[in-house]
Amino acid sequence: SKAFRRGAYDVAQSDPWLSGAPVDPETVLSHEIGLKSRLFGDRVQLNLAAFDVTYKDLQFFVNVGGSASVTTNAGEASVGGVEANLIANLARGLTAHLQYSHQDGESSGIPAEAGITEGVAPQGTVPNTYIAALEYASRVGGGELTMRVDYTHKDRYNLEFNDTPQFFSEVEGLVNARIAWRFPNERLELALWGKNLTDENIVIYGQDFWFAYYDTASFLTDPAIAELTAQPRYADPRTWGVSFLYRH
Repeated sequence: SKAFRRGAYDVAQSDPWLSGAPVDPETVLSHEIGLKSRLFGDRVQLNLAAFDVTYKDLQFFVNVGGSASVTTNAGEASVGGVEANLIANLARGLTAHLQYSHQDGESSGIPAEAGITEGVAPQGTVPNTYIAALEYASRVGGGELTMRVDYTHKDRYNLEFNDTPQFFSEVEGLVNARIAWRFPNERLELALWGKNLTDENIVIYGQDFWFAYYDTASFLTDPAIAELTAQPRYADPRTWGVSFLYRH
């Protein structure tokens, strides 16, 4: 498949080197091949896929020296990978889910003014992701009891098209769980749930405010400043609660 994003002039461009330069159109070419199968009397479902995505003149936004910002193009970027998804009915009402994905990416032709190292993977390129879940459902007392627990691990990856520390995240081992009872009338449901039960510190966004406190010369000569001024934003810590749902 092919996709296209139109070019533009960024009238809000604050970088003096690129303020007069147009942002070229971006094109993307994606290839994917896969397999979907059902095995052992439909008790097991196995899905496999491999993909390759190539961007020409990838558009991206990045903060650079001082308080300047850049909307510009990389010459080319690519992401390739594989995915596997397994769903198995282990017993009556008991289902297991296993998922794995691998991604690898790179870029080239990035303008030097953007200050990004050649070869950096496009944002959101996660080297390895592992997900496992177990679900149980059963009719009890005229209603339905459901339980679920899931685990997620993600290798370190970049949140932005950037290679500075505050724009990276990883998930060591995220665990969520939920148990619910749906009343016989199927309109009422009472649930007890917990999110991030392992209390992971997961960065969902990062911002560097060094330019508000230091001049460019100090920043370039003292690498510690980047760590001191990084302002990561985190996902919610361990939370739990009780919810009551009414369907009408």
